[in-house]
Amino acid sequence: MRMKRPNLFSMLFGFLLGLSFHFFTTYYLETTNHSNNLNYLHNAKRELSSQDKLGVKMEKPTQSLQKKIEQSFHINAAQRATIRSAISRLEERELKNAIEIFDVLCSNEKTCHLQPPFVYLPSQYKIAKKYGLTACSIFKNMSTILMAIMCYLHEPQRILNSKWSFYEQWDTRRACLGYNELDTWPQVAWKLGRKMEDITKFALIREPMEKFMSAYTNQCLTANKCGGCQNLTCIFEMLEQNSEDYRLRGLFGVSGQPRSHVNAHFLPQNWRCEFGTMIDDYVLINYNSSDSAVLIRDLEQLFDDVGVDRESIRFISNKLSSGRTCHSTIGKKELVSEREKLEGDPRLMRRYLNFFFFRLSHPRLSVA
Repeated sequence: MRMKRPNLFSMLFGFLLGLSFHFFTTYYLETTNHSNNLNYLHNAKRELSSQDKLGVKMEKPTQSLQKKIEQSFHINAAQRATIRSAISRLEERELKNAIEIFDVLCSNEKTCHLQPPFVYLPSQYKIAKKYGLTACSIFKNMSTILMAIMCYLHEPQRILNSKWSFYEQWDTRRACLGYNELDTWPQVAWKLGRKMEDITKFALIREPMEKFMSAYTNQCLTANKCGGCQNLTCIFEMLEQNSEDYRLRGLFGVSGQPRSHVNAHFLPQNWRCEFGTMIDDYVLINYNSSDSAVLIRDLEQLFDDVGVDRESIRFISNKLSSGRTCHSTIGKKELVSEREKLEGDPRLMRRYLNFFFFRLSHPRLSVA
């Protein structure tokens, strides 16, 4: 069995919760002081209809969305190519929803607070030299387990002889601390002794709402590492300010301080791993907590494809099946309660969508 790489990165524009446009506008109508945006949207629809009847030549929907995004954000040529390719892969219903929702969230420059896609954030890479394999690690995307997996594939005995369990490989407890961990792609290529095109690159991509709520309940409410934020309004205010400070002034924060801690755990996934220019080089593995069997299957396929032996694959699969890290929030009542608060508040939902409108997605990995 060989795993096929997914086609060029696909971005799913629109609802991250699978909500219909009607449900979103219901949220929006309940939010005061924003009805003008809906009037703008309905007037625009009538104008399009009348122009169509008069035979006025209109842009194709794909061109329309491309232009809206390119005019709204400062993106380079490679990022534009990625976005255009992604838009071309949207189904008609997805494209229609994307345009309508973009027009509501971003009707003009003054009211548009969407976070741009593909902002460069420093990333962390873990290698397994024997297999020419590199994982880009993203906080709250099984990053602790992924460190253990890549350490095991790189130097098995370091994990097997560690006094810390497979699920406790973080901070100074990491068995491969300083051995297979790198910060840039040139470092990765040098360490592996391979050309970039000969390196298998992968990343785990988590369902955005689940990732956000997991970070919020674990890092803010439980660990109190979010600068004292103990409610959703506070964390969105902090994120909005932090994002602006980073994008405009390059201010990320010092390691260990609340600013850098929040940025590392909450900022959009598509800002990591140099996805804006390298997304087509990656194997992306989507996962959520309710589908762990599929995640295990996809990782097994990937490891088999790069030549990992069956015994090592079984070892990793058994670890994934039998335990979680202490940071895991899956199934906790507090998470469910806080998610209900977010989904039930129109203003908070708008702030959430402003951050995560651009969603990483890809077709389910297939086997040939």
